[in-house]
Amino acid sequence: MSLSNTPFPPGPLPPEVSFQNKWELLKPFIIDQYINRKAPLSELIQTIKTRHGFDASESQYKYQINRKWQLKKILTATKKDAICKKLQQRDDRPAVVEHLGQNVNAKLRRHLKNARRQIQAPGLMQKRENDIFLYWNMPYGTMQGFNTGIMNRASPSGSGSTPSDIVMTMASSPQTNTSTSREGASSLSVELKKKRTVDRAHLFILNERDQLIKSMNQAERQTMSTWLYQFWFYAFKTAKYWGRGPRNWNAELLRFEDFGGAMLSLPNTPSANPSPSIFQHSPLDVRMAEGAGEDEDVAPSNLCRWVIHVPYTPYEPLASPPRDMTGAYDLNNPEDWPKWPVGWEVPEFQDRLKNGLETNDFSTAKAHDLPVAVDQIAAAVERSPEELVVEAIGFSIIGHNIELLATQIANVKKKRLEVDIEVLYPLHLAASYLDGAGTCCKILKCLIYSYIPGYSVIRNYQNTFGHTVLDNLFISILKSHTSILPGYVDDVWKNEKSFVGDNVDICGRWDADSVCFRKRLQRGKPTIPKEWKHKFCHTSVQTICHFIEILFYGLSSQLVNKASGIFLKYCSQCGLKLQLRPLHTLVLVATHLALSGCEDEDLFGMIACLLCFLANGADPTLTAEISVSALLHVQPCEICEQHEFLTAFDLAQQIGASLFLTWSPKVQTGWRVFCSVLRSSTEERRCNEDYSKAYEAANEDNPSRCEGWDDGSNRHFFGANKNMSILWAAVQTEFLTYRRLKEDDPWISEHFNMEDLAEGLHIGEEIRVGLVQKGLMEHFCYCDVLWSAKDDMPRPPRLGDVCKGYFANLDRWDRATYLED
Repeated sequence: MSLSNTPFPPGPLPPEVSFQNKWELLKPFIIDQYINRKAPLSELIQTIKTRHGFDASESQYKYQINRKWQLKKILTATKKDAICKKLQQRDDRPAVVEHLGQNVNAKLRRHLKNARRQIQAPGLMQKRENDIFLYWNMPYGTMQGFNTGIMNRASPSGSGSTPSDIVMTMASSPQTNTSTSREGASSLSVELKKKRTVDRAHLFILNERDQLIKSMNQAERQTMSTWLYQFWFYAFKTAKYWGRGPRNWNAELLRFEDFGGAMLSLPNTPSANPSPSIFQHSPLDVRMAEGAGEDEDVAPSNLCRWVIHVPYTPYEPLASPPRDMTGAYDLNNPEDWPKWPVGWEVPEFQDRLKNGLETNDFSTAKAHDLPVAVDQIAAAVERSPEELVVEAIGFSIIGHNIELLATQIANVKKKRLEVDIEVLYPLHLAASYLDGAGTCCKILKCLIYSYIPGYSVIRNYQNTFGHTVLDNLFISILKSHTSILPGYVDDVWKNEKSFVGDNVDICGRWDADSVCFRKRLQRGKPTIPKEWKHKFCHTSVQTICHFIEILFYGLSSQLVNKASGIFLKYCSQCGLKLQLRPLHTLVLVATHLALSGCEDEDLFGMIACLLCFLANGADPTLTAEISVSALLHVQPCEICEQHEFLTAFDLAQQIGASLFLTWSPKVQTGWRVFCSVLRSSTEERRCNEDYSKAYEAANEDNPSRCEGWDDGSNRHFFGANKNMSILWAAVQTEFLTYRRLKEDDPWISEHFNMEDLAEGLHIGEEIRVGLVQKGLMEHFCYCDVLWSAKDDMPRPPRLGDVCKGYFANLDRWDRATYLED
């Protein structure tokens, strides 16, 4: 091979140039001849010696080429990966890449295509972590996830450096001012973008959240966040209205154009101003949601809706005349939507979700503009149908569609599907999305009494946060009726601004698809302002108490007394975890209602919850090691002397001693009743270790003893204290018979006076409640199963069970939902 025709000038190298610098002068010639033209090394050595007077041995050449310069005749796959990652750090901008002076864009394109095919292989895209799309698509939690925590974009593989034998030139540079170079650079840029979207789809499927977020810039995060929310909303609407109204929801029907356009304010920006504590002189540093006076023009009604439980009445259904299903729907009046004709349930709900991913019809974002390869996500879903069933069950719960949930569970049994519903934590999800205006406790009943294969309530009672189902119920009270932020409940949520399920009001005043809520999102405000909330009302109380009764019927009393996972504190000196019992947690929830609750709060709801817990086996004599000062955020627990064993009543006494005088008169009255119930139940439990004798004594003069007592199934009761049983009966009668119909109506009926009740309990008289004194209540058993029914399935009492004559004010067809039990 002749080396005479080379661009390198002939002639000896200047003698004053050092030996090492001569190597650098000769480097371009060596690369051109040895690497690019593949000249034999011996011939190259001889040519350089003859033409340039440079004398070096073969071993010196090999050391310089291989060790010092690290030059190779071929572009390895590892080096191609490094080049592609470096280009991706430059936002995939068109570039010309040269390796040892040669344009290698075509080689890189082929490498990227092969890499994409390997990632898209069924085995790789099918393997998913123990999670589901529901985790990603939870609204506004998702947005916070994409807009918080990791704001500095970085490559998942690190920054790295460009290999020494690689030259990258942007396509706009003068050096690449040829049509061939520009075309090659553009083609490489396209492949880089395709590869990046597939990589991100892979991260999404494997639930590699942090890496996925790091790989995106600000605009990509916003696009992805919007798309995820739109898919969540599409699935929510499809689930909520499954069986009536539109058969297929698309972007137009979902009205994203009407409610789009505003970007949610990012956390830690000036728009997210922290509000002061309600009581600045209070030792409790209560962190609140947004300030007053916002969104009054789009605020929901302050009046609740509610559920009335009625007995099932067998009837012969009459065929309805066929309805025109082709006309337009009034999207603001779903109550008028017709039921689907036979056959519209096909394809099934989970298949609709899959079809939505495949077509992307639900979104205003075009699939090719998304920062992930949606087709690869859809392909993974296609190969994991069982996980999509779990997804469907989750959206059935969130959408409060009992019929759809029952259908999904029935299909799991009928088809013997191997689904892992426990990853969903369905009871926690149900507790986070309570619907006191439409379904009350029926979602929970469906989950507990359907006997889903492989699902255990006891095993699934605590989620990955360490929160119990009861904890989620407590959180629902706090998020609905106070203004504290999630970080106060659990330190792991310190950067969160809203709770899961904030978009659904327990009283039925707004939902995720309500105009008022969507307009608030349109203005970039995903949190619920305090002005939208109201006191712990009867609708909410009924829903919470029914949930507790259904949850713990027949379960071990150890479960109702299982340690709580919220409001955890630690001792700095000994490291002890200071963990509350459920009744202690209930005391703290009552404290937050007193401190940061809504106007007119009177703690009636917390009294009802306390009585309900006691009736279902909660033990008031149990102690927990607690630092009251840490719980009240006065000071952290730094020494062991700051924590002590307390009962729930002890805790209530210490909190009351510090805060009682800062509360409103209504709250003070409610707190007195609350503490009286705790004190009385604690004393009764301690004094009556033989509960059978105490139970017999309590029922000697009561002919309405429940049938379950004789078979020993009633193990939870108020002992010999008839006052507590009477009070629990009166409280249930109150929330089953009364609602506030107008803005200026009282929150509690004329038959239940809290001041009289507090005074009677204080002096030890019989219960001073009008419902009792006026003889308005039906006879009841003093055990926990009041007005015991003869139904096959246990249930809380209905309106018709509790009152002798009809005096309720609930029959308002525009606000009541009648549920058959």
